[in-house]
Amino acid sequence: MLAVGNLRSVWTVIPAELEGSQDLQNRFAQYYGRSWKDLMVGGERPYPYHRDWNAYLAVEGMRAYISLTTLPDLFKELHSKNMQIVQTIIG
Repeated sequence: MLAVGNLRSVWTVIPAELEGSQDLQNRFAQYYGRSWKDLMVGGERPYPYHRDWNAYLAVEGMRAYISLTTLPDLFKELHSKNMQIVQTIIG
């Protein structure tokens, strides 16, 4: 599935400063104003999956991009609408 949206904010954290899963979830909730479980895609995964992450992206206005479009075609279409394109590698 391909989706597009607008980057709302980026929260960064130094993983070595975290005292565990609850500390991560508390800091996340403090920054975003909502709980980890309410917002985090994949948040149900065990803490070792997240513990080394140092940035979290908030995206708003997400919508599925239905047409069978290649990524270069999508970039061209969004660029023609004067939309800023931010390519992010998440992993």
